[in-house]
Amino acid sequence: MLSKFFFMVLTINILKDLLSFTFRRRKKEKYSKRMGQKYHLFEGVIPYHYKSKEEIRSWAVIRYCYDLPFEIIATIVKFLFYKDKINCIDAFSSWRTALEESLWNNINISCQNSLDGICNIESAKHSVYKRNGRHVRALTLNGNICIADDQLLLIQQLLPNLDRLYCSNSSISEDGFGTQADWRLWESLTQLHVDLSDWEDIDPIREFMRVFPFLPNLKILNLDQDCGVISPSITLEDIDKIHDYMPHLESIRLEVQPPVLTADDLVRIIDVTPAPSVRSVHFNVRNSTYGWLCYFAFKYPSLQVLEELTFEHNDTSDELASQSKLMLRMDSAVLKRLNTVKINVEENSRQLEPIIWKLFRFFDIPVRYIDYFAYSYINTAVTIRDVIKESFNSYSKTLETLYIKECTSYSRNWIITESMDHYPCLVDMYIDVRRSSVALDVLLDHCVSLKRLKVDSGLLSVGPDSFASAPTSTLTASNIHSLRMLIIGKLSISASILEYISFRCRRLEHMCLSKSTVSGDISENTGSLVIDMSYTHLQTLQLHQVLFTTSLNANIDSRTINLICISENLFEKSPYCDRQIDNESAQNGLLEIYKKTSWFYTVYNTFCRDEWSSEVWNLARNESEMAIKYFSSFKSSRIFSKNMTVPYTDVGYFTKKNWSDSLPNGYVMLQCGSLERHTITGKWFSNEHTWQKMFDSLH
Repeated sequence: MLSKFFFMVLTINILKDLLSFTFRRRKKEKYSKRMGQKYHLFEGVIPYHYKSKEEIRSWAVIRYCYDLPFEIIATIVKFLFYKDKINCIDAFSSWRTALEESLWNNINISCQNSLDGICNIESAKHSVYKRNGRHVRALTLNGNICIADDQLLLIQQLLPNLDRLYCSNSSISEDGFGTQADWRLWESLTQLHVDLSDWEDIDPIREFMRVFPFLPNLKILNLDQDCGVISPSITLEDIDKIHDYMPHLESIRLEVQPPVLTADDLVRIIDVTPAPSVRSVHFNVRNSTYGWLCYFAFKYPSLQVLEELTFEHNDTSDELASQSKLMLRMDSAVLKRLNTVKINVEENSRQLEPIIWKLFRFFDIPVRYIDYFAYSYINTAVTIRDVIKESFNSYSKTLETLYIKECTSYSRNWIITESMDHYPCLVDMYIDVRRSSVALDVLLDHCVSLKRLKVDSGLLSVGPDSFASAPTSTLTASNIHSLRMLIIGKLSISASILEYISFRCRRLEHMCLSKSTVSGDISENTGSLVIDMSYTHLQTLQLHQVLFTTSLNANIDSRTINLICISENLFEKSPYCDRQIDNESAQNGLLEIYKKTSWFYTVYNTFCRDEWSSEVWNLARNESEMAIKYFSSFKSSRIFSKNMTVPYTDVGYFTKKNWSDSLPNGYVMLQCGSLERHTITGKWFSNEHTWQKMFDSLH
């Protein structure tokens, strides 16, 4: 296996030479034709005009790749980008079949006109799909389309070997569903992902129960619905039928609410027929929560992922007693493989919650993933501390992912990290607890393997002994953290904290600030609030609706800063250089620095307490030069003038016209060691899918 892997890596690297050589070959072919020369790539003798060592090597590589077996070619093309596949088709006739099959492997239909064209039997597009549809393994239906049942039948006939079907945005119509389509044509399906959020008139689970008998090879079943139109119930008999129809299921996600389990149901649970292949289950369990937990334990002995267990104050004491007796009858090996749980706790249901954590500890379950959401109005600070101390800390040695979200009106600020033990395996953490504070230095010390940190709401702070308030010499190389992704939203943060992050987290690659306030001091000599992150080499920087100010309070007033300057490659720093960061760093070499910068102007609009909107413009070259000239001869007497115009606008009115009026306010300079791409907008923005892909790509 190892030799095959190295062979694959070698071949992929060779293809880089191959593609660059192909482009050079095309240029020289044109030259040869003009000179009256006949040129063939795969002749036995190297053409006269290929004499350099690099070109001879590339020619030999092509000869090598040209003779590869078909099975190896088919495997290699899976790793090529779409445009590279097109180029290789032109370069190798022997690769054409494998490449064409690979190009048809995944099809995405996101336009209604395109769908209608494919389903029109007289169109050229229909003929193309009829000829090549057998190669399609994955079909995605998304965008603003709606596929009727007769069209679905045509698609099934055109794509007989489909393996994976993804339908988003309710692209499958509920009108006449199942009346014409023949799901037996897709018995090869192993994955079915369907969004049914717009289905309102019929019960989608009941409709798909008629389809399930024709999908015997399905391994992943995902039927999503809007929470407002969730099917009222799914019975134990329904679940048994699903597994009878699809015995190979490994993951099942149904947006349904299982009913209250009766006393007879609890008796039957022990003798339920197991489904040993299932590893992931997602139901919206809101009734008889512990009874359903027992059912899942007996039904799915290989269960690893259990989602959407909601604790509500709706079980009677007798029901809880019956469920507790049943739990005591479970074997110690039950739930041993469980490592991921997603739990919701409703208001006034705290007394029900601790039982599940005690149960997990009793069975010594090595939980690696916890997604915890609670909603409460009372004494939240105390209870969340208890959850962390008594529950989450019990899995501190195994937890790899921890999501904590709590909505509360509890007004007292408290530090959430005070309750945390050391989590040596934690790589992904999300904290969204209102009116809480996260001590970043403590968090980094306790979570040494953390790669992604997302903090929404509250305050991000650093202790008095940290880099933010002490000389940099107190930090050593052993304190450098390997955090790779930081996402901050709806909180206040100081410029010194960002500088601390840059110094401490040298491997940080992706950073996003959304709906947040960044505060700091403006230099009287330069008029700049410098955020020195020049230890950081970012691939991605996103600032969405960020308010820069000289005050910790998120109020839009005369202390708001409207001009933002993004710069890079200002300093050549050793990875462990302990240079004292100060706010005068932009004073030296001012004009040279500004040549490498991008300037932005932001207008803010406040509409209620702690809430604002904004608009961002990229300054033109002449406007940037005007700002550079202004600050190159900056005088401290200009800043905070009594006659200065307040830098925000009337509600709903944004303009760039008077941007120069904000020059006396100073500017923000954000310095990065290097920066591949940056985005600054005035709108709150969240693209979870994109950031998840970036996180998944981290090594």
